Amino acid sequence: MKSRLQGWFLITVLMTLAGCVPARPDIFPPQLSIDALRISGQGSWQLVLRIKNDSYASMTFRHLEGQLLVDGQAPLRMSADMDLEIPALAADVTRVEIPATAALHKVLTDSRHTPFGLPYRFSGQVVTGGSASGTRHFDFSHDDRFYPVPGDARRFR
Repeated sequence: MKSRLQGWFLITVLMTLAGCVPARPDIFPPQLSIDALRISGQGSWQLVLRIKNDSYASMTFRHLEGQLLVDGQAPLRMSADMDLEIPALAADVTRVEIPATAALHKVLTDSRHTPFGLPYRFSGQVVTGGSASGTRHFDFSHDDRFYPVPGDARRFR
């Protein structure tokens, strides 16, 4: 009986001590998607990107390297620096300028009359980093469809 009691005491002490050890925050890859595409007249387009932090720790997003492939056209490459801090399990948006192309402009204009939308793939790598967490690189890929915004001929969602 005494050895059994000592065993339970030892287990209780070890479990109590294990509970005092600080847990390392779980870091999960963020999710990036496109909220909107706005056609501007200055030879560039504006993407509104939604970045979702699925981690249990705050992340600071520093840089984005990506490409946008719309309906099989040549991919649009983009590179953007940012300083966007997103709390744990939250999301935020940022804007990125991309170069406009005549071929993609025609595809987007022609797609206004189709109810099925225009398929796209948004992929690349995002860099996070803070003074305490170090730098991390996360790959991302998102497939979806662009649909025209009713009443706004220059915007897609």
